Amino acid sequence: MIHRTKKMTFRLTPEEYEQIKEKVKESGLSQQKFLLKTALGKEITHIKEFQTLIFHIKKIGVNINQIARNCNETGFISENDITEIKEGVNRIWQSLKQLKTPTQA
Repeated sequence: MIHRTKKMTFRLTPEEYEQIKEKVKESGLSQQKFLLKTALGKEITHIKEFQTLIFHIKKIGVNINQIARNCNETGFISENDITEIKEGVNRIWQSLKQLKTPTQA
């Protein structure tokens, strides 16, 4: 764990304060992490953009586990199961393509 011992403060106009608060909210990061990443020139990606991708990955994982369990029991995998896996992978690919490039603060 990083041990931070130095403190830094600065003043803002009400407009600047609101703009920063909004960007922090959009980023999904804590205010400290957001400000550190911004000040150090690191990229900030919006977590919301990954929620659809995470959903599809979890869903296909569950589907693959069910198909694997069924295949182990029967020794057979159906064309339907293969199609379902392909469609799940395609949804993940589409989610990846829709992700925007990281936001520069």
